[in-house]
Amino acid sequence: MPEENKPSVWIGCLACYNEGHLLGEWYDLNDAQDVTVEMLHETVRRPVGSHEELWVFDKENLPIDGECSPLDIAPWATAYERLGDDLWPAFCAWEHSGEDTEQDASLEAFEDQYAGRWESFADYARDLADGIALLDGVREEITRYFDWQAWTRDPEQEHATAIAPGGGVFVFRSV
Repeated sequence: MPEENKPSVWIGCLACYNEGHLLGEWYDLNDAQDVTVEMLHETVRRPVGSHEELWVFDKENLPIDGECSPLDIAPWATAYERLGDDLWPAFCAWEHSGEDTEQDASLEAFEDQYAGRWESFADYARDLADGIALLDGVREEITRYFDWQAWTRDPEQEHATAIAPGGGVFVFRSV
C-alpha cells in the first residue's frame, strides 16, 4: 500500500483482468511509465501472449477520478516532480475544486492562486492584514476595538479553502 501523501498507482494487465485474473502491483507515480507487461507477468511466470495493454485500476493521492491508461498518468508525474512533496497535497485539493485545464497551464494557475497552509482562514486574514499594514499607525487603544471577524468576511469572498491533511486549511486566491 502506498505511503501517506505520496502519489502511487496500481497498474495491472488489462487482458488478465478481462480473463478474471487480477495481476498487478503498486508503483510510485514516477515509476509508472516504466512498467511493462513483461514486468507484471514475471512475478507469476505466466506467458504474455496477447496481453499487450496495461491499465491503472487504482490510485492514491492523485486528483483524478476513475481508471485510466498509464500514459494518462505521465503529466501527473511531471507535476509531482515540479511541485514536490510539500505542495502536492495542496495541488490535489485545488485540482479537486474543479479546475480542469491543460496540465502546464493548470500548474501555473495553481502557483498563482495558492496562498499557503494556515491553521484557519482567520489566521490567513490576520497575516494578510499585517502584510498590507492595515492597522499600521493606528493607536493601540483603537485597534483593540477592530472587528476582525467582520474584516475577515471580505477577503473570504475572494478566496477558496480546502481542508489540509493533518489539520488546517489550504488557502487559494480567486482568479
